[in-house]
Amino acid sequence: MRHISGVVTPGQLLAIIIEHPHLTRAQLLELTGISRTTLLSRVEALFSLDLLVEEPSGGTGRPGRPAGQLRVKDVERTVLVADLGSTQAQLAVTTAAGEVLVTEAYDHDITDGPDVVLAEALDRLERMLADSGRGADTLCGMGLAVPGPVSPTTRRVTRSTWLSSWNDVDLTALVQRRWPVPLLVDNDANVMAVGEVELSGSDAHASVLLKVGNGVGAGLVVDGELYHGGASLEGELEHIRVDGSDRVCDCGRTGCLSALVSGRALAALLREDGLDAPNPRAVAAHVRDGNALARRLVTEGGVALGRALATAVALLDPERVMVGGDLSDTDEVLTDAIREGLRWALHTPMHRDIEVWTSSQDGRSAIRGALRMVRAAVFSPDAVDAALGERDAAPGG
Repeated sequence: MRHISGVVTPGQLLAIIIEHPHLTRAQLLELTGISRTTLLSRVEALFSLDLLVEEPSGGTGRPGRPAGQLRVKDVERTVLVADLGSTQAQLAVTTAAGEVLVTEAYDHDITDGPDVVLAEALDRLERMLADSGRGADTLCGMGLAVPGPVSPTTRRVTRSTWLSSWNDVDLTALVQRRWPVPLLVDNDANVMAVGEVELSGSDAHASVLLKVGNGVGAGLVVDGELYHGGASLEGELEHIRVDGSDRVCDCGRTGCLSALVSGRALAALLREDGLDAPNPRAVAAHVRDGNALARRLVTEGGVALGRALATAVALLDPERVMVGGDLSDTDEVLTDAIREGLRWALHTPMHRDIEVWTSSQDGRSAIRGALRMVRAAVFSPDAVDAALGERDAAPGG
């Protein structure tokens, strides 16, 4: 058995148990090389946080005593997920191990604000939790995706120009009035990017996910980890100005990328032409049905998006660009246009090596990304050791 050195804390031991499930204590001693006393102390600390399960195995430990196999207690723990898009919400109840127990999708308007939108999501999740057969006492966290910039430190929407009713609202407090569990919040494109990379099994050094729905955003994953910028505005592409465009943006300027490719802008243009287009899903449907105006608008917008993305591609050299969101469901029209824009803007060797493809798992990727955020908050070495430190520092700890 390969020896793993440097195991010092309970959190580090849990990481090994997650990577090597169903090991006995004797096998962990052999694997880590730590003393029996230290191992016992670390294991008991993890049991005290209800993070471990010890199950009987076929072998034996000390004479007359079966050797128990240790695993992280994730199958028994429950995670809630809310992906609150601009016009549609997707909810899920999952195990912390990743099994999806119940899902539900419904239409809403994100601009109604968190007091309305988040309250409805929590009501539905409460019912779904009951439907899953799980109790609130099994909850270990909730993952929330929203279509705006989110501060990773405060976990609040910040600096959103069109989602102003969500700016600086304490979403954690709203959730914890109902369930006293950690809330992990991030931009929806970021959450999708993490889930897409995990579900696709990608080993790419860097991957970009473009979410083109009611708005336009992007998430960047480098070496398996989500990239966050200093001002929480990473991937906010909507107000990049495009040469040669005089379309007026919601922000009042002309030539913003949002005016060219966002689903809300294209839907408005189709309505002006007399088409029924209440949302980006309707725009995508018109493209699939062969409507000439819808196809032209999506193609022009996709080319502009590809050109705007080219600078980031040249700087970061990602292996993959994944295209998701409601407007991606256009029989490759949008994705082909993004490829064309990249080809126009980039030197041939660079665009030749990059993969650009349409996400096939929009819904699942947001669920998986949110679940991963919660797992990191509950089971990561830093999170585990911090929880033990807080408990020990508390009065009577």
